Amino acid sequence: MQLPRLTLLVLSFLSAPVALAACPTAADMVNGVEVMTDYGNVEVHRRAGNDRVQVEVTFEGGTEGSLLDFLHGIYLMSAIPMENGKALTGEAQNFGEMSDAIAWQAPAPNAQWVTEGLGAASITAGEPETFQIGSCSLAAYEVKLDYEGEDYQEVYMVLQDLGIGLMTQSTLDTDVENTSYVSIKAVE
Repeated sequence: MQLPRLTLLVLSFLSAPVALAACPTAADMVNGVEVMTDYGNVEVHRRAGNDRVQVEVTFEGGTEGSLLDFLHGIYLMSAIPMENGKALTGEAQNFGEMSDAIAWQAPAPNAQWVTEGLGAASITAGEPETFQIGSCSLAAYEVKLDYEGEDYQEVYMVLQDLGIGLMTQSTLDTDVENTSYVSIKAVE
């Protein structure tokens, strides 16, 4: 029995392998890697020079956000509020001095260290593990920053291949805020 051409065409599509979106790699950091949080914020991480990552955050709703500058993916150096896609540079906040930060250690698994100067913190990095975001399983490790003189802690998952840190928890006094990430992709 001979099958009609349309049936053969449909069967060939059904039996063809489905192409899944690839997980981002270090090469994608040039154009950027986009992650989405469980509460609708979108973060685009881009390589901004040696050991620097610029993160453009768009808050749920899309009209406001922040432009963040990180050293080694975990040290927040500055934040500039954004409104309707434009940076409000007159409202920039600096959290670290490059003269101090140059000596700050790049994160590494299974390590402990201290930063000095503005942004001083005691830092502990955990064991290598796999961090799941959507369908991507990424090599990562947890980093905890305890800021000196403050009752404030940040917890990041450092994605090793991308060189970025995703904040998964912040604690001020007893107020804990957790963040989960639901998707990750390369910006095209």
